[in-house]
Amino acid sequence: MRIIPEFLTMAKFSWSLALVMALCLGHLILAADTDVTTPTDPDKKTTSTTEAPTTSETTTPTPSTTTSTTTPAPSTNATTTTTPGPTPTPTPKPERPEWPYNIGEWSYTDETKNVTCIRIRGAFELYFPYEVKVNETVKEIRNGTISIPKDPREVNVTGDCGKHEQSITLNWISADVNATKKDKNYLTLTFGTNTGNGSKITDGKFALTSVEYMVTLTNGSFPNATEPSKVFKIDHLNKEQVPIHKSYKCLAKRTLKNEDGEPQELKIASSQFEAFRNVTGDKPFSPSEECSLDGVTDIVPIAVGASLAGLVVVVLIAYLIGRRRSRARGYQSV
Repeated sequence: MRIIPEFLTMAKFSWSLALVMALCLGHLILAADTDVTTPTDPDKKTTSTTEAPTTSETTTPTPSTTTSTTTPAPSTNATTTTTPGPTPTPTPKPERPEWPYNIGEWSYTDETKNVTCIRIRGAFELYFPYEVKVNETVKEIRNGTISIPKDPREVNVTGDCGKHEQSITLNWISADVNATKKDKNYLTLTFGTNTGNGSKITDGKFALTSVEYMVTLTNGSFPNATEPSKVFKIDHLNKEQVPIHKSYKCLAKRTLKNEDGEPQELKIASSQFEAFRNVTGDKPFSPSEECSLDGVTDIVPIAVGASLAGLVVVVLIAYLIGRRRSRARGYQSV
């Protein structure tokens, strides 16, 4: 009878030991499975290593977000800043006014005699040829132009009040940003009267006999000129003769040049000359004689035509009145 309880006790102990051993064996098997599958399962390893970067790239779209937010901003700003609207048209430079635009007036007074012998007025332009060095072997001739300033403060006046010949000289500095006091130009107008020695000028009259001018070519207006300055002269200008104590007035544009066809020219407009004046002080011009270019105007033919038309109308009216009266007298006699 004691054998059965002992057997039961042993059975319980064996069952407990078996349970413990089974648990330990299961634990060992589970640990072994974990250690074995981690290095030997390539799919799980690949999956675990590739999923981490893939997840970080998809969940952190920093490059795409940065690009999408920064790229449109410059393009929008550039469009707004550089092209706000149509390109503004540049302001054109003021055009040079039509000549004559530089009408000036000058006179020369002999301080020793206290006599203002010459007075001139007008716009003057000097035309002249000058040589230019194109390169080491080539040279060419070009045409230059200089206008006299109309401001009397920019022109220095000298002259000579002789008995049979008088002159006035206008000196000025070139109107160029690079011009210096040495870049002087001058224009001399010489007037003559009858000298009694076969003179071509009628006694008691004066005329413009010659023109001389010098131009400076060293400033920026005449680049590569081969000469620093040049002098030109126009002679034999005795055609326009005016009685002394009168002035010569010519508003038309005209050109003075040599008869031999030399290229230098002096263009004059709105001019009035008077020489051999015997007056003191800066008095105005004497009564003028008009030049031939100003003598014929449209006013004369218009006035003549209007007068003839008026005369025809008056004659026609007188004829109609006379005819009506004659008819009335005829009726009364009947």
